[in-house]
Amino acid sequence: MSIKTLPLHADTVGSYLRSEPLKEARAKFAAGELSPDALSQIEDQEITKLVEAQLQAGISVVTDGEYRRAFWHIDFLEQLNGIEGYHPEHGYKFNGVETKAYNTRCCGKVSWNPNHPFIEHFKKLNDIVAGRAIVKYTIPSPNQLMYPVQWDHGIYANRAEFAKDVQQTYIDAMLAFYAAGCRYLQFDDVYWGSLCNNHQKPEFAADKAQALENIQVILAAKPADMIITTHVCRGNFRSTYLLSGAYDPIADALFG
Repeated sequence: MSIKTLPLHADTVGSYLRSEPLKEARAKFAAGELSPDALSQIEDQEITKLVEAQLQAGISVVTDGEYRRAFWHIDFLEQLNGIEGYHPEHGYKFNGVETKAYNTRCCGKVSWNPNHPFIEHFKKLNDIVAGRAIVKYTIPSPNQLMYPVQWDHGIYANRAEFAKDVQQTYIDAMLAFYAAGCRYLQFDDVYWGSLCNNHQKPEFAADKAQALENIQVILAAKPADMIITTHVCRGNFRSTYLLSGAYDPIADALFG
């Protein structure tokens, strides 16, 4: 299969359940019983196993399962310039369960970090796959930063100003992945799902327009031989959900 056949009619989301050795290693790392280098080696080993399992299953587009992340979006976002991780009072409240209290927020002017670790993570995955399949890499959508809790901290006068910097940050990120050899990048986007959930709120139209603008501006800068797809998610944590609602309110923007 070549990149010309993408996007697929059916594809995997790209996130896989963590293996037991990986969960044990992360617990030891959190307890100070494992060094960063040792954790990285175990991640390499478990990702290699996962890649082989995908290939053996006949999956033609493979990922690293997001095995190097503590959470699907935070690890990427907090490594951007101008974004920091912090401990809020509450975590994300799913249906019947709450995550640990950790999130990201704007702490300065936002820009791409040329030393962002995800580029090296992609290169490692690409080396493991070694041309045997198409490599897909997943990152959170720029829309994940559009919530007030993310941007409204006195750095920017308004969301539109903030969004311009986020758009450029993601263009730079996309081109950095491209330069590293990535030809299939997926934006994971819960924001669209939240719009389905909140379509009766007065700010809905402006929120939808901003989300659409963000994606369109970034796609306009996309190299011709690079595929960008979006996974719209309602939240998934321990087999429960965060959001609900039909796609009708966003169908015109999302599907064209």
